Amino acid sequence: MTGGAGFARQGSDSFKQNRALRNKRKRMSDSPYIKVRGVKGKRNADFDFKAIQKFREDRRRKSRIITIIISITFILLAIVLLMIA
Repeated sequence: MTGGAGFARQGSDSFKQNRALRNKRKRMSDSPYIKVRGVKGKRNADFDFKAIQKFREDRRRKSRIITIIISITFILLAIVLLMIA
């Protein structure tokens, strides 16, 4: 049978963990385990924003088409069920 001591220990461990979460996290460049030269915590990659925008537009267009097809299918199904009933 578990006594109150087990629950008290869980509570104190939870309190310690929550208190530890309040500390600020270190940056990647300050990590003692990762020794990478030139890591300053900033992105240096060049992005092709036009390609990203085109990809997003294509994805939205496909999702709109799929939504329209699904809604038309449900409407036709509802009409058929109402005609049968």
